[in-house]
This record gives sequence, C-alpha cells and structure tokens, in this order.
Amino acid sequence: MVATDGHRLAYIEQRVDVKDYAGEKRTLIPRKTLVELHTLLAVCPEDDFLFAEDETNLFFGLGRRVLTARELAGVFPNYRDVLPNSNDKVAVLNQGELATSILRVAQFGEDHGSSVTFHLQKNELTVKANSEEGESQDTLSTLYELEPLTVKFNSQYLLQFLKAVGETDQIKLALKDARSAGEIIPMVDSATDTECQYRYIVMPLR
Repeated sequence: MVATDGHRLAYIEQRVDVKDYAGEKRTLIPRKTLVELHTLLAVCPEDDFLFAEDETNLFFGLGRRVLTARELAGVFPNYRDVLPNSNDKVAVLNQGELATSILRVAQFGEDHGSSVTFHLQKNELTVKANSEEGESQDTLSTLYELEPLTVKFNSQYLLQFLKAVGETDQIKLALKDARSAGEIIPMVDSATDTECQYRYIVMPLR
C-alpha cells in the first residue's frame, strides 16, 4: 500500500495469505474509504476480509458487513522513483523520546510550530525551532559517527508518522543531505517480524 500528497510518501509491504486469486491487481482507493475500513477492521478483527470489484466500484466485505466505494480514476505516481537508495547518514532513535522532543520544541517554530530543524552530529541529534516569539532546542543521544548535517522538516509530518507506528521502541532516521528526501523506518525484530516493511519518505523544508 502506498499513499502520497506530494510532500511525503508512506509505503508498506505486508505478506499475507490471499485465497482464490491469481495474478496482479492495482487499485486506487479513496482516503475516506480507507478510514471507514479501518473502523470496520477495529470492530471485526477476526473476520475474513473479502475484496471484489466491477467496472467502477469496489466492494469490501467483513463478516456480515459490506462497504461499497467508487474506484478512483487516473494513474498513481511512479512512487518507486521517490524511494531513496543512497541515504547513508543514519541515526537510530527512541520513538517516544523523539516524539516528545518534537512536541516540546515545535511550539516555538515558525508558522505556528510547523517546522523544526534537525542537527545531526557525533552521537547526538539536536532538535531546534525558533521564531519571533522565542526559541527552543532539545538533544537526544544516538550512535552517529559521520559528518554533521542540518535539515529542516515539517513537524506535523514527523509527528503523524511517529503516532502511526505506535509502540515501536526505535526508529531509523536516514538522510543524505539538506535538500534530499529523508526516510524514517520503524525498527523491528527480524526474528519475529520478517513479513512487513514500512518506509516513510518526507521532503525537507527549504
């Protein structure tokens, strides 16, 4: 599953058992439909999930419930060209500590707290924000030995990702430079979770 708004992109690949289907199918699903599906799945997590379609509509079955939606027309962007493959400046951070740090610092950011600056240097990440009303910064420990790097992000984009990954203990922040897209990946235990890949790509602020 892939979603993008032009400023960020979320990509998840999950291996699941699919019955009675062969081949490949790509479908554009409206965001509102996905929100409704999320609600239904929370109510009926144990039921089989059924999917069908005709020329214009999508049908999602869950237990005794059926959700119908109109399929979106058009062609989805070539997202594979956006996925970074050379972000070699990597920091591993605690998910909860990073979220708390951004929340604490972003209130002093420009545009009502929408921007924060990351300064990555040896063994630490400094989160900064400033505006006419004041400034704030917080420092987190991380294993990092490469050259210093400074990059600015939309704080809300980062917080929404950190909320979406839930109780993941650690995340990996991979950067290339101040102008290229950054990537955040939840760290998983490869011994217990080998079937899921989640990547979140976010463009920096200029």
